[in-house]
Amino acid sequence: MPHASYLEVTAGSNRELGLALGRRFGESLRRELKERSGSLPGAAEVAAGRAYLTFTATAFPQYIQELEGYAEGAEVPFELLWARSLEDELWGMRAEKCTSVVTNRGKLIGHSEDWLPDSQDGLWILKKTIGGLTILELYYQHTLGGQAVSINSRGFVQLVNTLWPRDRQLGIPKNVIARWLSETADPVGDLEKLAKLRRSGGYSHTLVSREGKVWNVECTARNQLVTRPRLPYVHANHYLTELKVREAAEDLSSSQRRYAAAVTRAKEEMGRAEMEALLEDQSMGPINSIFNARTIGKVIIDLEQKIARIWLKREAEKGWIDYQLDFL
Repeated sequence: MPHASYLEVTAGSNRELGLALGRRFGESLRRELKERSGSLPGAAEVAAGRAYLTFTATAFPQYIQELEGYAEGAEVPFELLWARSLEDELWGMRAEKCTSVVTNRGKLIGHSEDWLPDSQDGLWILKKTIGGLTILELYYQHTLGGQAVSINSRGFVQLVNTLWPRDRQLGIPKNVIARWLSETADPVGDLEKLAKLRRSGGYSHTLVSREGKVWNVECTARNQLVTRPRLPYVHANHYLTELKVREAAEDLSSSQRRYAAAVTRAKEEMGRAEMEALLEDQSMGPINSIFNARTIGKVIIDLEQKIARIWLKREAEKGWIDYQLDFL
């Protein structure tokens, strides 16, 4: 049996997808907005969000159409939803602790999804089909998706890790970029396009093909650096390339400790049980371990067996559950 927090949606267009998600999550969104009255997203955040809207509508109109459909389905104003979907883009740094691992010639992938503890109820396993494209992902409700871990029917996995670059500007929000790359069919071409887009900030994106090819791009608002990393490969929440000179975060100790622990445990050849043990590592304590107090989801993708193995904190009693990647 799948998790209770598992949802499948099939739509013919981005707008139809948004409508379906809005109808499903509208009640919780309306409740959240009511509870946050006078706080986030307030008038200041809505006004700030408008500045990012033009850049996105020009480059990715389909995602604006999707959120317009979501807003209609949820019966909320579009600009409120848009501001909500941008998350920390509008309200500055918030601690995030995610760890990603790629090994077994690119065929075994692990990701620990960490965020604020109260965000666990908004994390879902979503299998969405838009036209001929299917994506299975860890999905944060009230967003465009794509900003955690995903695998698409074109055969590409995306792992997203938060970074804190010093240089920021008005541009396409990093969550929109993450959604776009979650749909990739051509990482080389899309990473070339990414370099030409005006971005507001940046994540680390690790892309893995079903054949085991691996790309990583670290981004700031004005810079990006693409690498073809050697395996096993680990990324946490600090820059690994020379872009580290643009690091804004002053205390990187948690990220560096998780990174070191994952590097120590990652091997060129691992079984799923070994990857599971790596993602459950608590050797650095409740704050700095790979599996820490903020861990709300964990995913193992086995491309050889076409299985995604998923754990959710909100349904921890169920343990790990396997999902067949029958769309690959």
